[in-house]
Amino acid sequence: MKALLLFAHPNNQDSFNSAIRDEVQKALESKGVETRIRDLYAANFQPVLTTDEMALWERGEVPEDIVEEQKHIKWADLLVIIYPVWWAGPPAILKGYYDRVLTSGFAYQYTENGHEKLLGAKKALVIETASATKESLQKRSLDSAFKAAVDVGILDYCGIQVMEHLILDNIHHVSDDERKQMLARIKETVSKLYINHN
Repeated sequence: MKALLLFAHPNNQDSFNSAIRDEVQKALESKGVETRIRDLYAANFQPVLTTDEMALWERGEVPEDIVEEQKHIKWADLLVIIYPVWWAGPPAILKGYYDRVLTSGFAYQYTENGHEKLLGAKKALVIETASATKESLQKRSLDSAFKAAVDVGILDYCGIQVMEHLILDNIHHVSDDERKQMLARIKETVSKLYINHN
């Protein structure tokens, strides 16, 4: 099994998102899973889809930087997507990654029979952190909206099966012990995913 960790937080050293990334990688590698990390900020990924790039699409061409990103996805059996929630969505760099990398002909295509999913062999674990509490998110139906946007609107559209989608809430106000419990939950989730995958 091979896992690609997509990491989208500007602080890749001492943020809680970086602790999540490290815990996921450690848990996967303890099971013998080969991992790669794609740190979108460290890679200086350019998230803006330009008119020139859209013109390339129309000619059936893909920019070299996007071809490289697609190779990472092709390589992986499991995608682990880690990011904070900002303004009820992912950071722009991750949204731009979806816009530019999950292209027609790679992630999906349209045929005479309609929409076809091209990444059906892959699975995903989504982990996002939110400053709001679980109760606040549920009251405004944001928790279900977050999951629908990513799990259904993006990943399932390409055929990627979301095995688990964790929303770690109240992240700026929890204690160190509570953060440790969150990391333990992540470790347990990864272990279950590994068992289910195999």
